[in-house]
Amino acid sequence: MANKGNNRHIKSLNAPKFFGVAKKEHTYTAKPSAGRHSLQKSVALQTIVKKSSLFSGTAEAVKAIKAMEITVNGKKVYDPKYPVGLNDIINITPIGKKFSVQISKQGASVLEELKKADAERHAKVTGKYVSKANVLMLRLHDGSSIKAPDKSIAVGDTITLSESNEFKQHLPMKSGSKCIVIDGVHVGAEGKIVNMAKGTMHSSAVATIEQSNGEKFDTLVENLIVIG
Repeated sequence: MANKGNNRHIKSLNAPKFFGVAKKEHTYTAKPSAGRHSLQKSVALQTIVKKSSLFSGTAEAVKAIKAMEITVNGKKVYDPKYPVGLNDIINITPIGKKFSVQISKQGASVLEELKKADAERHAKVTGKYVSKANVLMLRLHDGSSIKAPDKSIAVGDTITLSESNEFKQHLPMKSGSKCIVIDGVHVGAEGKIVNMAKGTMHSSAVATIEQSNGEKFDTLVENLIVIG
C-alpha cells in the first residue's frame, strides 16, 4: 500500500497531549523516532528542550543536539527526534543545567529543573522476565530493561535510578506510598495512597488517593507511579 503521509512530522492538531505543543501555532510538529517510550507518552528531544527557554528556536536546539551537547539519562544523544518521556533526565552540558521531564495537570510534558548534581529518576516496573542467561530482569515504563536487584520487586512498583542507570531504591506500590497520577482524568495530581482494591477478571485494580488538601479521588492503579 502506498505511503500517503509524511512520517517525519505529525500535524499539531493530531499530536498527543503529551507533546505539549500549541495546536494552531504551527501546522506540523516533530514526530519522535521509534523506540523507547510509546508515541502517546513521548516527545521529540528538539521539542522538549525548547521549553527550557535556553534556545531561541528549533534551529538552535537542533544544532546543540547534533553537536552532542545534550545527554538523556547519561547517554549522549545526537538525534533531534530522540524520544524522551516521563522522568527522563536531560542534561544540557554547555551550561551545566539538568531537567526532569514531568507531566502537567493537562497531560502535557513539562521540564522541571534539577538542583542536585547527583540527579535521580523514578522508573515504574511494567513487567518481569527471565533472560536467556537465567537472570531475572525488570522491564521499565520507558521501554528499557534492568537486572532485578531484588526478587521482591513487583510489577507496578517503582525503582529509583541514578543518571547512569544505577539502582538506588525500591518504592513499593502500597497504602501509604506517595504517588503521582500519569494518566486519566486526574493526571498530574499528587497524593498518598490510602486504600487499594484488587482487580477482577472484569475490572482493574483501583486506588483511593488523598491529596495534601484532604480531598480524595479514585483512579486505576495502572495510572499511578510511586515517587516516595
